[in-house]
Amino acid sequence: MQYCSKCRISIKGDKTECPLCGGRLTGDPEPGAFPVLQRNRFTHMSVVKVATFCLLTFIIIMLALELLCNFDLPWVPFAILGALIAWGDLMVGIYYRNNLIKTLTVETYLAMAVCLLTDALTGWHGWSVAFVLPIGFVLLVFVTIAVGRGAKLRLEEYIIYIFVTMLLSMLQIIPVLTNMNPVKFPAVASMALLLIEACAAVIFRFRDLRSAVQKLFNL
Repeated sequence: MQYCSKCRISIKGDKTECPLCGGRLTGDPEPGAFPVLQRNRFTHMSVVKVATFCLLTFIIIMLALELLCNFDLPWVPFAILGALIAWGDLMVGIYYRNNLIKTLTVETYLAMAVCLLTDALTGWHGWSVAFVLPIGFVLLVFVTIAVGRGAKLRLEEYIIYIFVTMLLSMLQIIPVLTNMNPVKFPAVASMALLLIEACAAVIFRFRDLRSAVQKLFNL
């Protein structure tokens, strides 16, 4: 233990000087009462900053190429869109890293939105609403159920994700009624299937659904 002859006090730990008078200490230092925690040099925020810097650098380079080529590079907007998608996926993964079901749900919604945007930018052939959305909604519901059961979660912990996906799938009626969907069968079939499952959830799992809604809105 270290000792300050001026203040006549004993000091625990390993000090370079007396904390009271700043004088020299005698004696042997000893380990502190609390362990010294090492700080991680590379945190999640560091990943966000590096990824954002790389994204902005890539966009600036692409815009510079467009200027040099008199905006005659049709692939540049798609390259920028791809970079934004990759950045968005990374951000979602980091933000929801402790909730696999929420990560899968948000990632699927982003993928659907990207497909819709790509279809619109390429002249709208309708493949996004004809095939991507119906398959995406149905797969998301079944994957959510599989992940929830595999992780041994209670139904009330993930039923709200299933129910919201079922409700969002009903939006497929818009391109069906407006004739924007060239192949209507997959969309109609997926809406019918998920609507039946939504009715089953309300009738047979109402308590779990109500509990999930109450937790979501802090009721």
